[in-house]
Amino acid sequence: MEKNIFYSILGNVVYPLCQWGIIIVLAKLGSAGDVGSFVFPLVVTSPLFMFSNLQLRNIQATDVKDNYKFCDYLGVRVITSILAAFSCLIISICLKDEHYLWIYIAIFALAKLPESISDIIHGLFQRLERFDLMAKSFIIKGLGSVLFVGIVFSVTNSVSCSILSLAIWWTTVLIFYDFRIASQFTVIRPNLETRVTRNIIQSSVPLGIVSGIISFNIYVPKYFIKYYMGIEPLGYFASILYVLNGIGQLANAVGMGTSPRLAMYYIENQKRYWILLCGLLLVVLLIGASATLVSVLIGRNILEFVYGTAYGHYKEVFVWLMFSGIFMFMNSILYYGMIASRKVKIQVPLVTFIGIVGCFLNYRLVPRYGLLGAAWAILLVRIIEFTLCVPIILKYPSQREFFKFDRIFRETMYKNGRNIE
Repeated sequence: MEKNIFYSILGNVVYPLCQWGIIIVLAKLGSAGDVGSFVFPLVVTSPLFMFSNLQLRNIQATDVKDNYKFCDYLGVRVITSILAAFSCLIISICLKDEHYLWIYIAIFALAKLPESISDIIHGLFQRLERFDLMAKSFIIKGLGSVLFVGIVFSVTNSVSCSILSLAIWWTTVLIFYDFRIASQFTVIRPNLETRVTRNIIQSSVPLGIVSGIISFNIYVPKYFIKYYMGIEPLGYFASILYVLNGIGQLANAVGMGTSPRLAMYYIENQKRYWILLCGLLLVVLLIGASATLVSVLIGRNILEFVYGTAYGHYKEVFVWLMFSGIFMFMNSILYYGMIASRKVKIQVPLVTFIGIVGCFLNYRLVPRYGLLGAAWAILLVRIIEFTLCVPIILKYPSQREFFKFDRIFRETMYKNGRNIE
């Protein structure tokens, strides 16, 4: 159990840090506009693919009764991924007036296809409790992504070529690692039988909707920055936000490593559950407060060292984002607490409401205050979310019929970096 937790944390921490590494490479070797051009296709394609994934990785991992075989899940994933890629291509065509962005979106949509197939294979590894195999896949993919983007961008100075290198590398990892390892346990052949496909999709759509909403909420500020300010400010904001993402992996690791014990304590000894939950909140509060203090004292130096001199001018934005991190990290722990105590149904209206509030605040603040307004919107949203999560975890009744889905929702939070922007 401890070994599985270690590998789960390792893979889910290293891979996001490697994604941050890509942003650092683009910022160092290129411009904020290059970073924005890379990030924008990501914010367009991610919600669509998160919805189309339907959380099948985690549903498969918890299918203890063998209702469906791996080939059934793989068949559904192939269909939904192609539909998601096609939807992204349509969006890219609608943006064809923005000369280069539509090309980036189209290439990124193609890159997401092998990533999506790898994800369903990771579900097989989870089901077999071979978290080490999943972690190795994440690490190989993440480190290779940073390396190839760095090499390709330094040679070509082209964002489109860099994204294409990601697509090639992710496909390479899928074929020569994921497929090769998975073939040792099962037959890699998608089942496209209509009845099976329909049944799986019907049962998993609600979970896909939740994932899509969560992913959309994460990217809301970036949509408004791109619309009102353009691609270069988006690059600056996304780069600064990735610093918070990196720190946020510590909070995710804290929740990830202790969530099984939280769930056990809730069933066996609720006093210990509350003691552990409060202790975790205190830990992430200290992490967030320390990050905020450091940003106040040497925030400009950090931004200039990590990204370049131009980023130092955005110290104030950096400080407000670090301050919002205090509430983000605590919200993350509260969601783990909700999952452990089977408070699941309420999360759907909660994340929907948070998304609506986020859209409204960004609509009001970004046009008037720019990147600072986006940082304030994130802070206000997370404070509102915190004030809603606290009474929910204290008063909302548990749904014990969701016991078998605990692992599904817990894995959802790991994968989406739930409270990290």
